[in-house]
Amino acid sequence: MRAGSHLWITNNNGNSVTEINASDGSWVNTYSGASYGFNAPEAIAYDGSHLWITNLGGNSVTEVNASDGSLVRVLSGGSYGFSDPYAEAYDGDHLWITNAVGNSVTAIQG
Repeated sequence: MRAGSHLWITNNNGNSVTEINASDGSWVNTYSGASYGFNAPEAIAYDGSHLWITNLGGNSVTEVNASDGSLVRVLSGGSYGFSDPYAEAYDGDHLWITNAVGNSVTAIQG
């Protein structure tokens, strides 16, 4: 996923997300750890300021500030209806998340 001048790549088996400089391919940072709630991160969507990362193994979505990589929040729990959140898209107003096991789509106000 491109956000500004950087690329963001999920590392599903590594439970992390890597940030790379798009102009020269240099490594910027790798974000991991329990605080981010990454559990088999699968997809990334960008809303113009934040990155939304689906956690296939964690039934959650992690929101990260694209400008500095800081954690904004982790959305989880039954109220979101996540069931192995897999892919996602942002339409300018809502984040749409497909649930691989639940045969459903979750909409979140962006």
